[in-house]
Amino acid sequence: TRNSYGWEVMRPEMLEDYYWQDLKETVVNDKYKLGLKKFFDRKNPYAMQEITAVMLETIRKGYWKADEKTKRELAERHAESILKHSPGCSGFVCDNPKLKSMISTLLKDNDMRKKYDEKITKIRTSEITAKQPVKGMELKKVNEQDRKLDKLIRENATALISIGLIIVLIVASVIIGNKKRNNA
Repeated sequence: TRNSYGWEVMRPEMLEDYYWQDLKETVVNDKYKLGLKKFFDRKNPYAMQEITAVMLETIRKGYWKADEKTKRELAERHAESILKHSPGCSGFVCDNPKLKSMISTLLKDNDMRKKYDEKITKIRTSEITAKQPVKGMELKKVNEQDRKLDKLIRENATALISIGLIIVLIVASVIIGNKKRNNA
């Protein structure tokens, strides 16, 4: 959907309104009865949020001249997913105040509108606290001297291994020779 939106922005004459309408009927309305609502709810509700947000942004920007019923259906499906699963924030879902405003005005159910606005506002204004440690890889600064040494070691690894094996063989030969001399 995002790629289609990109094409729409770059080459508006390329995609016609029927493309977006068919996409909406196929994915959002499940016109082929594939169980897409259950699938997205179970596997990746944030993908459906992204799809509906991109479609609504396409309408908001004037690339798709959708009727009011279509706009409301998209807004309601979008808000339902956010209320059920929380926002899966992307540039379209959480970082677009103009789109959020449009979605809010399309929602006719005042309770849904209020909860939708609260969810988006809450996630946009929340901060990570010290009580929620971030886990994962930690980057550390490497100085230039260490970087050069690492490069030297990598480039000469075969030679260093060979020298190490030769030293081990020499030490082993001396030890074996001393044992033979002592036994003789």
